[in-house]
Amino acid sequence: MGFTNALPMQVGVARVLYAMGRDGQVPTLFARLHARHNTPWVAMLATTALSLVVALAFRDAMDFLATLVNFGALTGFALLHVCVFVRFRRSARRNLWLHVVSPLVGLAVIAVILSGMGAWALLLGCGWLALGLAWWQGAARHAPPPASDLAYSV
Repeated sequence: MGFTNALPMQVGVARVLYAMGRDGQVPTLFARLHARHNTPWVAMLATTALSLVVALAFRDAMDFLATLVNFGALTGFALLHVCVFVRFRRSARRNLWLHVVSPLVGLAVIAVILSGMGAWALLLGCGWLALGLAWWQGAARHAPPPASDLAYSV
């Protein structure tokens, strides 16, 4: 993965971390914006530091690191498909193709790709996923209810 790919991904992760800090899912320190540039500078510094540490730790195992990154992205997409089911399970606006068939096809493709990954990547990825889900459960207990203006509409 080259610099031209890593930089936009890092900025994207920093913005997600900023939004999570703003919403109270991670420490609010990550929600600080730079006074002049209006960018999430603390989240950017944190992702830069973490990226550097991980890159140095895995410098001799880049293929394994890429597999872990792919596992994370794929499980994120899988969780998104599950969220579509949950969101539209009892909705009057549920569309069979958009809200049932499409996520099922997506989950099937993800399952096929994940089945080709190495055992260590799956083990570490599932451990990381379990930690993330535990964090989410803890954060969900303390989070305020979602605002009605954030409701999804199709």
